[in-house]
Amino acid sequence: MARLKILHISNPVNIPTKGYGGTERVVYSLAKTQAENGHDVTIIAGKPSVIPNVKDSSFVEGTYYTERRFIVKRILSMYSIRAFLNSRKDDFDIIHNHVSEEAIPASLLSKSIAVTTLHCPLTLRKFWPFLTTSIASLLPKKTKFVTISKKSFEEFRPFFRNSLITFIRNGIDVTNIPFSQKPSKDHEIQLCFLGKLVYEKQPHLAMKIADILYEWGYDVMLFIMGKLDLPLSRYSKRLIKEAQARKYVTVLPNIETNKLYEILKNCDVFLTTSFEIGLMMSQLEALATGTPIVGFVNSVAEEVVVEGYNGYLGVDSYDVARKCLAALDISRINCRKFVENNFSVHKMYENYMKVYERVIYVS
Repeated sequence: MARLKILHISNPVNIPTKGYGGTERVVYSLAKTQAENGHDVTIIAGKPSVIPNVKDSSFVEGTYYTERRFIVKRILSMYSIRAFLNSRKDDFDIIHNHVSEEAIPASLLSKSIAVTTLHCPLTLRKFWPFLTTSIASLLPKKTKFVTISKKSFEEFRPFFRNSLITFIRNGIDVTNIPFSQKPSKDHEIQLCFLGKLVYEKQPHLAMKIADILYEWGYDVMLFIMGKLDLPLSRYSKRLIKEAQARKYVTVLPNIETNKLYEILKNCDVFLTTSFEIGLMMSQLEALATGTPIVGFVNSVAEEVVVEGYNGYLGVDSYDVARKCLAALDISRINCRKFVENNFSVHKMYENYMKVYERVIYVS
């Protein structure tokens, strides 16, 4: 493919992030790989964003915005409009939008082809009727969408129709992710949960599974890790309070990456309890450290779990607890190889470039 001039518009957060951020890690890896392959790449995110050989055109200081829904929507809507207006100052071959659904109307301002990755934000389902009737039908033919999982592609297709091209699973660079064939641990079975500490991610279900194993007499420890926004929501306050009442649950909010990986590689099981329709980067990181995944049927775990090879799926909390015990016998080497073979950054890069080529030449 010829050298392309690409603009990535991401959330107003520093890239790479100082804390944990799944979407931002995807943007970092994709933009960096595109630049390495000779493309002219620019990023609009939170400043300063420092990606090797990628220009930073960010206009706001990088910060984690809060989960207060009304405020978030206003911030992201205004930010997205300004980002797309700024994009008009240059002639990009393609604009890749990674912001949530608030940025979709702003893509009308783009004079370049716009491809939006639907990272399945927490609020999206409530906006389907709005997107269908008010936005999707108004968007120009040059505006296209992709999703990050097969399940999300199937569920979004009726709403975006031909504007939704395909799904491209996230890629991850395992080079700097430590691997452990035998966890170093202080408890009989160590579980971990990683994800934003909000209701939609269901960390309370992870705690329920730990409760069950504890009631069965196991020496269990559950580490609940993830991004925790301030001010604390009612849900996060209750979650922390209930965790503090259990000697076998430890909450580690906004944990540094190195410490995060150290805990991941020394756990027996990574619990996936979210029923969203995306693909959690944290699952790939856990598998890369050698930690198998156990989750619910119909959860996001279905996208990555091969039963008996790198994890298990359960029909309810008691079944998931039983599968946690079965996962102790899974080969941790298989978990690492699964990510290397199926979720590499290079594969993600190639798939996105195919989409760019397709929409550029069709348009």
